[in-house]
Parts: sequence; structure tokens; C-alpha cells
Amino acid sequence: MYNTLEIRSMQEIYNIFPNGVANKLNWLFLSTSGVHGSYNTIEDAEYILRGEDTEEEPLPNGRTLITVLIVKPRECVLLWGEVQVNMDDLNYLRKLVRSTLENIADSQGGNL
Repeated sequence: MYNTLEIRSMQEIYNIFPNGVANKLNWLFLSTSGVHGSYNTIEDAEYILRGEDTEEEPLPNGRTLITVLIVKPRECVLLWGEVQVNMDDLNYLRKLVRSTLENIADSQGGNL
């Protein structure tokens, strides 16, 4: 049995990853779209926040949206949603994506 839950804010992400690093229990993916957001990447978000994207503008609060998917592989839990981010959040998210990929490689190393 598995569980899916909606995530609605960066604060929820900070709560799951307090040190800003993924581990074998919690992985973060961005730009997954599906039914819950867009394919916008961190780079897209930077362009929007800097005003360099001519098609999209920052939200009135100076943030933009990015789609997130958090996988808790040992619990079979998925958290999904679209959250508002600012420039400070983007470096935090980059670090999470990097550490997620490292943890996935470690986890699956014996299966190649």
C-alpha cells in the first residue's frame, strides 16, 4: 500500500529536509508537471524572478511557482504539488536535487 499527499509550501519542504540535503529516506524531484503544475526548471524560475522571461512574470509577491515531487521510497509515500519560490529557495532546491541524485545512485548501485 502507498500514500499520496499534496505539498503546498516551501515551509513543508524545509520541514522534510531541515538541513537541505536528501537522504535514503527522502528524495526531491522538480519540474515533473503532470496534473499538478508545470515543467518549469530552476533555471526557468530564475529567469522569471529576474524579469528575463518575456512570457511569464513573477507573482505579485515576487515569487514564482515550481512543481515538486517528494518520494519517500521506504514508506511508499509521494508528496506532490506546486509551491511558490523566491531566489533564496532556488539554491536550497538545487542542493536537494543534487543530493537526491547521489542517494538514488547509492541506493541502486548494486542493481546495475
